[in-house]
Amino acid sequence: MTKYLPNDYILLISLGFGLVLFSLNEADTDLFGHLMYGENILQSGSLPALNSYSYTNPDYPWVNHKWLSSLIFASIYRFSGGSGILIFKISIFLLIISLLNSLIKNMHPTVHPVVRYLSLMISAGFLQGGSYPRAHIFTYLFTTLLIWLLYSKLNQKKFGIALFTIFLFWVNLHGGVIAGFGIFYLWILITLLQKTRKPGYSILFWVLTGFLLPIVLIINPYGINLPIQLFTEMLTDKSVIVEWQPLPIFTWDYLIFKILFLALIPISFFWKREIGIFPTVLILITAYLSFRYLRHVPFFGIAAALAFPLPISEYLTKFGSIIYEISDKISNRFMKLHYMLKLFSFSVFLLIMLGPYILKYPDSVNIVLPRGFYPEEHMKWLKENNIKANILNSFNWGKYLTYNLYPNIKVCIDGRFDTAYPETFIIEYFNFFQGNDTSLVFLDKYNHDLILMEANSEITHSLLSHEDWVLLNATEHAALFAKRTWLSKRVVTD
Repeated sequence: MTKYLPNDYILLISLGFGLVLFSLNEADTDLFGHLMYGENILQSGSLPALNSYSYTNPDYPWVNHKWLSSLIFASIYRFSGGSGILIFKISIFLLIISLLNSLIKNMHPTVHPVVRYLSLMISAGFLQGGSYPRAHIFTYLFTTLLIWLLYSKLNQKKFGIALFTIFLFWVNLHGGVIAGFGIFYLWILITLLQKTRKPGYSILFWVLTGFLLPIVLIINPYGINLPIQLFTEMLTDKSVIVEWQPLPIFTWDYLIFKILFLALIPISFFWKREIGIFPTVLILITAYLSFRYLRHVPFFGIAAALAFPLPISEYLTKFGSIIYEISDKISNRFMKLHYMLKLFSFSVFLLIMLGPYILKYPDSVNIVLPRGFYPEEHMKWLKENNIKANILNSFNWGKYLTYNLYPNIKVCIDGRFDTAYPETFIIEYFNFFQGNDTSLVFLDKYNHDLILMEANSEITHSLLSHEDWVLLNATEHAALFAKRTWLSKRVVTD
């Protein structure tokens, strides 16, 4: 068995590559919502109870189950701007890698460090797709922390305190806490069925913990309304949102992911005794959910870290032992270096990897807008001209427009979806947005003043010939229309 080196160089290298993998610095649409809603909480000292950001449903009750995430993002942005958000987001994912590293060492103490590194990089690859700065990063962190806790050697008392603390924060950070409950109850079920259980833990402890844990669901500013909203949201069809669509099977998209999916499922069966029942079942569940919903792919990446070390170790021992030899030679020479030389060597390693990002400074260390996605020019025109209106917007731009233009402009809809809008309205909107409402009844039902949609959308093409709407300006990416009656009133007023 290869002994671990005094310095865990594999963790250092993994964190170094993780720094690159998780440095995606494009602004996800949810980030604008977090900054807006969080800043309003900081200014008012309270949580809004109604959907005041929208003109279509201003009196609809809003349960913001991500209120603490919004508060955190807004506070960081106040203090250090977009750079602080980026650094915070990267730090969350590096912490996840560190926890997975510790988990692998705990579950598979005999595997070679190189095996650990390969396993961590596979997990990091799955996590990268979810590395936008938004509230779900807390769910990825707490999922990893929960699994780490389940395999920890803490006594019952410390375990119970840590478990309730995790869920207490999680329920106020993101709705993914439901996944956490699923993972924990899966652990309890398998624990009660297994003959060999976690040493020092009684059956009564697991039963009582499972019974009492849901109490944390009501420890939030909304009380019982928050868990009701979470379970209601679970039943809502969100297939109109890209990340809630299934993984495309018969395409070349996500090819590497698909190969790893297909590889890990039989591996889980072949090594299920060594891996354990809980990781095997967790891998199968997360694989199924990942194929059903794109946004669940990172969960599979976390679960994969529990299983991949064994088959990787087996195959490298048989066919790639030279990799072990080279790794050991490099690491032994590295360990013989003086402390300052070690630090210098690792710094050079980081600089080489981060070179492309450093050359793009300062954008590389800040949150930037993805090119051509947001209607930047139209937003600037509306802001500079101090336009006050209700805008029928593309679903993709709701939070972006709210962040930049509220309260002068209120949006028709945004990404809060069914947490702030009734289901009947959502159906109406997407029938219109997707071009299914050929009668355009939606245009007359609500008090729209402006319309801002993608330039190549069916709606834009139909509005060009609509007698009630006038094209104000258009770019390659977006088109802005004004209602004739609203426009005439504005002209008279001006």
